[in-house]
Amino acid sequence: MDFTLDSLVTKSKDINHKCLKSIIISPYGGDTWSEIILLEKNRVKIERRAADLQFLKNCRDNNLISPFTQINHRLHNKFNSKAFFQLIISLFRAEIKRVRASLDNIGCSAFSAHLKLASKINKDLWSVIDARAALKASNQGHIA
Repeated sequence: MDFTLDSLVTKSKDINHKCLKSIIISPYGGDTWSEIILLEKNRVKIERRAADLQFLKNCRDNNLISPFTQINHRLHNKFNSKAFFQLIISLFRAEIKRVRASLDNIGCSAFSAHLKLASKINKDLWSVIDARAALKASNQGHIA
C-alpha cells in the first residue's frame, strides 16, 4: 500500500506502525522515531499515574483501606486501632505525594519531548502522531 502524507492524515486510524515508522525515519531520522516512542510511553505512564492518584484520593476520602496499607496487628484495643488508622492515613499521604512527584517528573519529560517533536515535524504529521499517542494512552493507560 502506498501512503502519502495526505492519505496518512485523512486515514489516521488505519495507520500501521511500520508505515508510520518509515514515513518518519526517512525525512527526520531514527532519533525522531525514538522520541515519538518515548512520548507515547510517557503519555501511557501519565494516564496510569493519574488513575493511581485518583484511586488513592478516593480511598483516603472514603476511609477505605487499600491492599498496600493492610497491616496485620495482633493487639486489638481502642488505642491501637486509632494508632493504626493514623498510620494508614499517613501512608496514604506519603503514597499520594510519591505518585504526584512521579506524575510531575513524567509530565516534564513528556512536555519536553512534545516540544522537541512539535518543532521538528510537519504540522499535519504532528497532528497524526499526537492523536496516535493520545489514543494509545487512553487505551493502555487504564490497563495495569
